[in-house]
Amino acid sequence: MTIYSTSGHRKIYETHMGPIPKDEEGRSYEIHHIDGNHNNNTLSNLICVSIKEHYEIHKLQGDYKACLIMSQRMKVSPEEKSYLAKLSNTGKNNPMFGTIWINNGTENKKIRGDVPTGWIRGRIFKPEHANSFTKRSKKGANNTRFNKTIYCFENIKTLERIHSTSYDFGNTYGISTRGIRELIRKNTTSFKGWCIIF
Repeated sequence: MTIYSTSGHRKIYETHMGPIPKDEEGRSYEIHHIDGNHNNNTLSNLICVSIKEHYEIHKLQGDYKACLIMSQRMKVSPEEKSYLAKLSNTGKNNPMFGTIWINNGTENKKIRGDVPTGWIRGRIFKPEHANSFTKRSKKGANNTRFNKTIYCFENIKTLERIHSTSYDFGNTYGISTRGIRELIRKNTTSFKGWCIIF
């Protein structure tokens, strides 16, 4: 059995079977590896299928990453694409699957497989780490939804002034939370034509 290079499977099929047809929408048919091994480009392992058939084959096999890639060339609803993206990153499909944190008392690291001698599972956070996480927390009062401070926003062009919480202002005028945060922290003087008067 001859093994050919991965990149030439379409050329190999065309050489032995003739031109690859196109579907009614002008999309080229795809060449599927029957055994799932993309390095095995023997003619008996290659089959010509429409993109819809190829999509269904991979969906039945649970290969959602391949389905997600194919969905870019198909008329698939945004909901279906979102569902495929979610499935392609769950369980064993997640690139972090099998990764654990280990600690030897002074150092933390991520590994896969068995824990080496002298290390234990889990992270031990030092007080300075805990403080930094608390500062960045989005819970409670730190969440923009719960920030009840009233700010005075002014439009630079129209000079319109709005007195509002940052959350309500962002929702009403389509301003991102990040942009409003930059204004509040005085990292920028204006954002999308708006500034804050302190």
